[in-house]
Amino acid sequence: CRTYINAFVTWLENGRRWRCNICAQLNETPSAYFCHLDEEGRRRDRLNRPELSKGCVEFVAPSEYM
Repeated sequence: CRTYINAFVTWLENGRRWRCNICAQLNETPSAYFCHLDEEGRRRDRLNRPELSKGCVEFVAPSEYM
């Protein structure tokens, strides 16, 4: 799976894993990106992260991704 975390992924295991909304693959959340979930299963910091709260975000992919 090469999808970036986005507003439509599903968070599991209190934020430790996420399921891709494109291919349904289960992925580990990087430790530096971890945040606990609220009572509805949403990240508590979602409104502070544009990739989780905005409709469009542009990323510059690193060479490792290409």
